Amino acid sequence: DAEELANVNGASIVEIQKLRKLWNNQSVSSTNTNIFSDSINSSIGSTQITKIIPLISNRFGASFFENDNISEVPQMFVATPTDYRLGPGDELIINLYGASENTYSVQISRNGTIKFDRIAPVYLSGLSIKSAKNRLKNSLSKIYAGLLSNDKLSKVDIDLSLKKARSVIINITGHVTAPGTYTVSGFSSILNALYSAGGPNETGSYRNIKLLRNGKVNTTIDLYDYFISGKYPSVFLRDQDVILVEAYKKQVNI
Repeated sequence: DAEELANVNGASIVEIQKLRKLWNNQSVSSTNTNIFSDSINSSIGSTQITKIIPLISNRFGASFFENDNISEVPQMFVATPTDYRLGPGDELIINLYGASENTYSVQISRNGTIKFDRIAPVYLSGLSIKSAKNRLKNSLSKIYAGLLSNDKLSKVDIDLSLKKARSVIINITGHVTAPGTYTVSGFSSILNALYSAGGPNETGSYRNIKLLRNGKVNTTIDLYDYFISGKYPSVFLRDQDVILVEAYKKQVNI
């Protein structure tokens, strides 16, 4: 098509051959490139010829998501973080000891409650372990009066721990290597989820990663704060959260 257009505009055979030679010799790459320009003057005007030479470039931080020694699954055998919020699917262990002893293994229902015999369902969804313990203490005192007693002989103590964290379904979208819907542990952080999706791709930002919750921006993450200074917000994922990786706005090659 280019040769036909040149011929219509009066180019000579020599000029068309030169155009074909330049066209066939230019090196094109879809990766980061250096661009060197030259121009050729002919009877059909000034033609800009661009040669594209590939560069070897490693983005700072990309090696984190290429490390096979890192797991996207958080460590489960750790103390429950104080800011972890309970939700449907979490499995709990309730230990009562003292004047009365008993152990309950329960799971929070879809409605966010747990059920005991002889008392109303106890709503725990959205509470921290500390708040849930206080609520359970008040509710179970209807069965175990010693929970509210100060007498050493009749006193009953309660301990609450997380046996197994629930699974949550999240969506990862934007400029990431493998966007999609993922099922992860409720202990997972944004960094865990990004690792499972391969991290930001060639055009993805490391500095503008948004956590959307109920359609609104809940948190904005700058991964370079973590890579450089170790600073990272303690935010746990919830069901139907969306992680959005924006395109980078500026990039400098050194």
